[in-house]
Amino acid sequence: MERLAEEVAESRTVLAAKFSDRIGLPPMRYLALWRGQLASSLLETTELSVSAIGSRVGYESEASFSQSFKRFAGMAPGA
Repeated sequence: MERLAEEVAESRTVLAAKFSDRIGLPPMRYLALWRGQLASSLLETTELSVSAIGSRVGYESEASFSQSFKRFAGMAPGA
């Protein structure tokens, strides 16, 4: 958020408010949903490992990806 706010010459607070107004979700919630949808698609259509998919969608560890995906989909990514 900080880097994006700098790019558009807005404060993080103003940027987040404008984003939420236009998209209907806070930026980090939108990002989590987007990552979940992308990961879900990759899990269904590729033979990549859970770890590789987590890394590809922006998570630094398999554990953080698995926790986030479970919140998104209601099940572990390996399922």
